[in-house]
This record gives sequence, structure tokens and C-alpha cells, in this order.
Amino acid sequence: MTTESPLSKDVFALSEHNNCSGALVYWSLSSGTNGPALIDALEGQGLRAADGPKLPAPARCLTRAAKAIAQEQRGSIHRHNGVLWCVDSEALEVDGAPVYRASWGVKLGEIGMPEWYPGHRGEASDATRENLRDRYMSLLDGELSTGDVSSWLLDTTERMFGLMLRRTGGIYFIPHSTLDDFTKRVQALHSVSACKVYMIPAMHASMGVAALVDALAAEVAELADRTFAELDSGDLGARAIETRTRRAEALLGKVEHFEKLLDTSLDELTERAKKLAAASTAAHIAAMSKADAGISPT
Repeated sequence: MTTESPLSKDVFALSEHNNCSGALVYWSLSSGTNGPALIDALEGQGLRAADGPKLPAPARCLTRAAKAIAQEQRGSIHRHNGVLWCVDSEALEVDGAPVYRASWGVKLGEIGMPEWYPGHRGEASDATRENLRDRYMSLLDGELSTGDVSSWLLDTTERMFGLMLRRTGGIYFIPHSTLDDFTKRVQALHSVSACKVYMIPAMHASMGVAALVDALAAEVAELADRTFAELDSGDLGARAIETRTRRAEALLGKVEHFEKLLDTSLDELTERAKKLAAASTAAHIAAMSKADAGISPT
């Protein structure tokens, strides 16, 4: 368990200074983070439970546990008729065709515990059953994987108007206006896990502004190109278009936020984001009209 990074205190202190535009953020994650404990820590910071990560449902916990066991046994999990089957990685040749055999199967029983099915070798071994049960119960108790924590941090970064500074990810910018809220989330995570989130003060300078505008422009271009292509395809239903509309509106809000934050004109980006939001909204209205008329996407 770790305490708040000294860098976090530096950022928090400097955030009151007019020359500090925000913080550069990156993280190093460790396993063993307990979801309910993190939610309690967030509430201790005055935040809501909804600000924490989503805890996996029992069915998802069982799938994760089964996949981990199958990987250890050099197999893979395939779902059939609601049962998760551990399929051998090596196939047998039957009548000239490869046949893959399942060594065991498991599904979530009525009382929320694993229910087993025999495979080609018979019943699963006691060791396999015990191993899966222990992993399942650990996940059910709220153990988060590093992927869970990373997804939560990425979602939090997005909600804090964060910008990805590298196309490959890994380094983000959190503006001064949301740095206080972001710091509270970091402090909560540090108090219940060995994960480390580093925050380095970012001073307001012309070179820094250019880097942020470039990152914002890249985000606008990527979302606009992808969304227009999806809308033009005609394959999206009303619900999918509604999701794209929310993303477009959130992006427009981010552009307008950074225009005020950086005190610089972003007319071109604002115009492109507005066109994207307008096109998505129009497509959503059209899709809803078709849905009401009983017309499916082509």
C-alpha cells in the first residue's frame, strides 16, 4: 500500500498559481486492487460511488476465472449453450478433419456458484475445481485486474477533459480546472493499492499550448473521421448513433473548455466539432424516426 506521491502535492500546490495550466499524468499499475475498498476511499474523499470503477458481475467473474485456468492448462474457453468449455489447444484428426475436445465445462449455477460438466476426460479434477472456485470468489469479492483499473483511469481522464499526448497512449494532460477532482481520485487509489499515478506540473508556455492544441486536433480528427465513416455506412442503429452523438457533444464541450483554458482561438476545431455533433444529432433523429416506423438499418 502506498501513500500519495510527493508529485501530487507539488501539483496541488502549483495548481493555485496562474502559470500552471495543469499536469502531465502517467501511471504504473499493480494487481490486487479491491474495488469496494476503492469505492469506500472515493466516498471518503467526498466523491460518489458512481465515480469508482464498475465491479464485474458474477457471470463475468466466472468467465475471467475460467479463462485463467484454461490458459494455465494450455487450453481456451469457448461458450456453448451457456456453458464455458475448456477446449484443448491440440486437435485430433478424425476422418481427415481436426477435432478439438473439451476437457471440462462450467457455468454459473442457480445459487451463484460454479456448476460443472464433464469433458472427454471425465470430471474436472479437484485441483481445477478448487483453483477456479478460489479465483471466482476473489473476483466476486471485487478484486480488480490492472485492466479494470486502467479502464477506470482512462474513463476518469476523459471525464476530466484529459488529453492523450501520445497516439500510443501512456501520457495524458489534465487541465487545471479539473485537477482537484482528479487528485482526489488518485489519492483514493493510492490509499488502497500499490498502483502509482504520477502527476507532473505543466506550466503555461507557448510550446506547451501548441502541444495541447495538436493533441486536441488529433482527437477531433480521429473521432470525426471514424464517426462520419460509421454514419455513412448506414449500418448503425438508433442506440449506436445515440452513443456517437454523446461522444460528439462531449468532444465539442472539451474543445470549448480548452479554448477558455488556454485563452486562444480554436475556431477551426470548434467548427469541426460542431459539424460532427450536428451530423450525429441529425442521424440520431432520422434513426429514431425509422425505428418508430419499423424500418431497420440496411
